[in-house]
Amino acid sequence: MLNAHKVIATAMVGFALLAGASRPAFAGALDSIPIDPKAKTLQEEQTVAVPAKRGSGANISVPGRGVFAIDFAVEGNKQLLLILLTNDQYNSALAGRKASGDPLMRTTIEGTASQTIMLDRGDYYVFLGNDAATDTNFTYRATWRRI
Repeated sequence: MLNAHKVIATAMVGFALLAGASRPAFAGALDSIPIDPKAKTLQEEQTVAVPAKRGSGANISVPGRGVFAIDFAVEGNKQLLLILLTNDQYNSALAGRKASGDPLMRTTIEGTASQTIMLDRGDYYVFLGNDAATDTNFTYRATWRRI
């Protein structure tokens, strides 16, 4: 029985070392942001490179009215523009039309922090703009808590 515990403990340490080795140095910063125990994880922690002088984004579905939170760590001393759009605004922009209304969120982000907003059930689009001359690594996770 003792040997089984040693094997499990060794495997857990090995997995932890592998996980840490595969992440950039700044990626562990999300560990300093606690996750609400009542929140549902919509997107597990992930790191993406936001292209220089461009942007990238992702669709997100919110299961009901509640608090949507995006925790993030932006590489080094860089900044990104974070914009949250409704699905209709996003589809209008894709079609080359002016989106109706203002974005739900539009803020410059840097360092390690969180942004929260009350949302209704639906599909949304999170856009990240990068004005820097080089790609910028962005680590994030998204959660939602019903109210």
